[in-house]
Amino acid sequence: MLVTAEQIKACLKRYWGFDAFRPPQEAIVHSVLEKKDTIALLPTGGGKSLCFQLPAILLEGKTLVVSPLIALMQDQVNQLTKRGIKATSLHSGRTRREIDNILDNFMFGDLQILYIAPERIDSEVFMTRIARVRLALIAIDEAHCISQWGYDFRPAYFNIPKLRDTHPDVPVIALTATATPKVIADISEKLKLIQPAVFRKSFAREKLSLSVIITQDKKFELLQLLRKVNGNAILYARNRRQTLELSAWLRQHGVSATAYHGGMEKGLREKNQALWMNGLMRVMVATNAFGMGIDKSDVRLVVHMDIPSSLEEYYQEAGRAGRDNQDAYAVTIIDDADFANAESAFADQYPSIEIISGVYDRLCRYFRLAYGSGLMERFDFILSEFSAYVNVPVKKVYTILQILEKEGWLYLSESLREPSKVRVLATQDEIRSMDS
Repeated sequence: MLVTAEQIKACLKRYWGFDAFRPPQEAIVHSVLEKKDTIALLPTGGGKSLCFQLPAILLEGKTLVVSPLIALMQDQVNQLTKRGIKATSLHSGRTRREIDNILDNFMFGDLQILYIAPERIDSEVFMTRIARVRLALIAIDEAHCISQWGYDFRPAYFNIPKLRDTHPDVPVIALTATATPKVIADISEKLKLIQPAVFRKSFAREKLSLSVIITQDKKFELLQLLRKVNGNAILYARNRRQTLELSAWLRQHGVSATAYHGGMEKGLREKNQALWMNGLMRVMVATNAFGMGIDKSDVRLVVHMDIPSSLEEYYQEAGRAGRDNQDAYAVTIIDDADFANAESAFADQYPSIEIISGVYDRLCRYFRLAYGSGLMERFDFILSEFSAYVNVPVKKVYTILQILEKEGWLYLSESLREPSKVRVLATQDEIRSMDS
C-alpha cells in the first residue's frame, strides 16, 4: 500500500490537529511507512510517540508497542482513545479473561495498537497468540533500556528480539530520548535491526537554564528558588523516605507539595499525581520513578537534591521543565556529602573486574561447581545468605549477578527479582461460610 504525503498530512490534521510536523517527525514517519527499520533519537517532549502512532493508523495491519511503565502505557492509551484511535494495554492488573479478550480483539477485531511491557514476551501463551497476528509495525519505546550502556538497564528488553523471530519481515522502530553513538549501535545490534535509518534532533533547549548550587544549607536554597521561580515544580529526592519528609517540610513552610515514589500504594500515587497535574499542588517531590510519560508542559522548575546517577538520567529529568518553550530552570542543589555518596554509588553500580570475578569464583564454590559447569541446572538461592558468605553488600552482589547474566555466565530466575505472591480472591464472608 502506497501512502501519499497528502494522506499523511490529512491523518496528522484529523487526529492530532496539527498542520505540520516538528522536525524530524515527518522523515521518521516516511521511513516507517516505507517499512524500514528506524531509530528515532528525539529529546524529551520532542513528539516521539506520534512517530509510530500515526503510521499505525495508515499501515495495513496491527502495531505492537513495547513500553517499560504502566503509567506511560496508560497515558498514551488515554490520549489515543480521546482521538478515536483503538488502543489498549496488557499489564499485570488485567485478569486472564481481560487478557484473552484483548488478544482476540487484536487478532481478529478493530484494536489497532496494543501496548505491552517487555516481560510479557516471556509468556509462551502470549507469544503463541501474537505469532498469529498480522503485525504491520513493532515499536520499542525507551529503547535505551536494552543497551549495556543504558542508564536504566531492564533485562526483559533482551526478550524483544523474539518478536523479530516470529515476524521477521515486520519493520521495527526504536525510540529514545537519550543515546550516545555507542548506545545507538548497541540498540541496533541487540534488537537485530537491519540497516536502520537513524534520525536525531538537537538536544539544545534555548530557554532551559541548567545550574548547580553548592551549599551547606540545601533546604534554605530550595525555599529561595521556589520563592523566585513561579509555577509548577518537580523536586527529585534520593530515596522514598526523603520524598515524604521534604514534601511535609515544604508544606510546613507554606509551599503546597505532595510526594510520589514506586513503593506507594497505587491509589495514593495516582491521587497525588492527579493533584499535581491539575495544579492543586505546586510541587511534586519524587524519586526517579516519576516523570516518564507525564505530559505536563508548564513545569517551570526541576530541582535535584543530590547528584543524579548519570548524565542521561539528569537530562531526562531536567528536560521535564519548560516543554512549552517558555523560560524554565533545572537546578541541582548539592553539598559535600553528595560527592562522597555519588562516588560510592558509582563504585556499587560499576564494580571492578576483580570484584566481579571474585564473586563468580565464590558463587562456584558456594554451589560446589567447576568453572563454566552447571548448564541447564537450577539452584535454590537466597541472596542475603550469599551476600554474607562473600562479605559483599546485597545491592552490590545483585548488581554483579546482573552483569554476569548480561554476559551469559548465568541466568537469574524472575522469582529472584520479584518473589512469588499470593492473592486471596474470596471475601471474608465467603471464607467464614466455608468454615460453617
